[in-house]
Amino acid sequence: MNSYFRIDVNLLAALMLAVILIIAYGRLDRRDRLNRAFLVTTLIVILQLVVETMTCVLNGMPGAWVRPFALFLHVVLFIAAPGLTYSWYRLSRHVGGTFKPLPKPTAALMLVPFCVSVVFSVLSCFNGAYFDIDSMNVYVRGPWFGLSAAMTYFYLVATLWKIVVDRKLYMREDLVLMTTATILPIVGGLLQSLFYGILLMWSSVAFALIVVFIFLEQRFIRVDRLTGARTRDSFEYHVKRRLRHPASFGLVYLDLDSLKAINDGYGHDEGDCALRAVANAVKSAIGDEDYLVRLGGDEFLAFVDGVDLDALKRVVGRAKDHLEAYNASAGKPYRIDVSVGYDVRSDRYPEIEDFIRHVDHLMYRDKQNRHAPADPGAPR
Repeated sequence: MNSYFRIDVNLLAALMLAVILIIAYGRLDRRDRLNRAFLVTTLIVILQLVVETMTCVLNGMPGAWVRPFALFLHVVLFIAAPGLTYSWYRLSRHVGGTFKPLPKPTAALMLVPFCVSVVFSVLSCFNGAYFDIDSMNVYVRGPWFGLSAAMTYFYLVATLWKIVVDRKLYMREDLVLMTTATILPIVGGLLQSLFYGILLMWSSVAFALIVVFIFLEQRFIRVDRLTGARTRDSFEYHVKRRLRHPASFGLVYLDLDSLKAINDGYGHDEGDCALRAVANAVKSAIGDEDYLVRLGGDEFLAFVDGVDLDALKRVVGRAKDHLEAYNASAGKPYRIDVSVGYDVRSDRYPEIEDFIRHVDHLMYRDKQNRHAPADPGAPR
């Protein structure tokens, strides 16, 4: 029963996080790097909660097989802790809108604490540096246990420092999210380090991830169920965050021609199929860090980061090529065509609404300038 009271928080946290993972997998856009990082991190933390629970169950259990198994599980725990906090540090750069990657020397230097912890964790099986399993199969902290905690907290402190230094680059919601989700594991880990026997480190990480999911799901990662594109609300949030940085980006405004004719002539299922085809063509043409938004009805807006006008034109060309390939291979009794307007944002459009109206105007001009276009809804 005493063992149960030690692990009950872990069991509850693992169960809650598993439910969150199932919901998140269905709702979040898995093409987005931030979402993928969240899903992978959540899965790892669930496994770590299970591993830590198993170590508690094994603690003091008789049997010759217990010690090597317990050593292995503790090595996993001690390696995973700084590994996850390092990942959190990298993730914080993305959430905060720091789009430039770490310089290679800095990235290598930031990996040093993790590498040190890996070496000491493995060596602890032989010299008890971080931990040991005694002759009674009881876990004992080693003389270098404090170094393990320092390696883990180093990345959390680095994350907080970055938040403070770059606080003007964060939107208010981001700032609250990152601060809360970083402080929770620090507090839980410190309490677990100071008071041996209570398990708060991984459960606090789990609760921090629940906070992150609420933020992701509510704020900016909602996905249009039909096309897999993001929703308009998510676009508005992302662009407001992105405008805090000077790097260039382009917008591509697309309108599916004659959607009504397709719906009327072949049914709404075919209209939905046409919308998905447009969305898939654009998503195939843009990069992993770019994204597509369905503004509503037959209109889409693609955000393409870090491009000039020539590069943006190539993106549009690739999207049209994908659509042509679809038209040639799908065997549909109608063609799918789009009207397109695109440009790279400049100082002429300080407000994002003005820039969207500009590319919208370019799209309508493209629609008007197409000479006697064939009706996409007409039978072949």
